[in-house]
Amino acid sequence: MHAARAGVDAEALLRLTRESIRRRHRRVAVQRFLRLQACGCAIPEDCRSYCEAVLRTLPEPDYRRMRSAVEAWADLLEEPAFA
Repeated sequence: MHAARAGVDAEALLRLTRESIRRRHRRVAVQRFLRLQACGCAIPEDCRSYCEAVLRTLPEPDYRRMRSAVEAWADLLEEPAFA
């Protein structure tokens, strides 16, 4: 597994996603899944199918909010924290 963006520990993020799924923390799992997607990380089919199923059940405003938050997070990765 690799992260397309520097500074992202894809293995740790995937581990946290799986932990959220195990604990049935659906929204947290989806947020982490969206972060993995935003980074261009390889996502195993079991995580992908679970999170995509949850995404289909989310109200559109909730999905837009999550997507916006992930996009802002991904933008932060491109900017140095202290220039």
